[in-house]
Amino acid sequence: KSPFVIHHYQYSRGKDFVRDKQLYYLELTLKKTKEQPTKPKAYADAGIIYYNYKKDSEKALFYFQKALEIDKTYKQAYNYLSKIFMQQGKKKEAIEILNRSINLGLEDETTYFNLGVIYMQEDKLEEAVSLFNKVLAINPNKLAAYYNIGLILIKLNKFNQSIEVFKKAVNIDPHDTRIYLHLAKLHEKINEPKKAIRYYKQLINLNHPNKQEFLDKIYKLENKLYK
Repeated sequence: KSPFVIHHYQYSRGKDFVRDKQLYYLELTLKKTKEQPTKPKAYADAGIIYYNYKKDSEKALFYFQKALEIDKTYKQAYNYLSKIFMQQGKKKEAIEILNRSINLGLEDETTYFNLGVIYMQEDKLEEAVSLFNKVLAINPNKLAAYYNIGLILIKLNKFNQSIEVFKKAVNIDPHDTRIYLHLAKLHEKINEPKKAIRYYKQLINLNHPNKQEFLDKIYKLENKLYK
């Protein structure tokens, strides 16, 4: 009998292909937890499959917690646990698990980012900005960190600072229409119609679905500018 059982899944056809492949990997991973009960990776891998593919957060929670029982320094488990707790509305537990990771010296950009998102939702805006800046210190090209800082600065009425942040975000992804829209609206807000028009035109060039709305905006701004 061929040991390459995976070939059965490789050559599967039809709508059940993805499900069959996921089932195979889950069975293989659960087998590893029995064969290697002292290895945290097998449990964490099972947690990832249950979380990402089976959409079963309770089973994912069990396996990630099991991984940490074996090795409290298994970094990946902390980040997934924080996501699960957030989905369950358990923000306190999510913050605790991320802070435990930081206290153990296991932090990475994901740890800081997830904690920043929680503080952002909790309206702890200054703390959130500090955490997103830590993300950028690790990964200067993390677009989502710039984007979230920009949103926070808008909420804090720091419009000029927000513009500078969104301009940095544009350099990372010049095709993200969300950023151009914020820049256009911010320049309108601080009474810089020429710059607002430039960003609305950029949105049109990027084939934004609200093209007609932006054409109307440009028309009104130009009338105001040249009347």
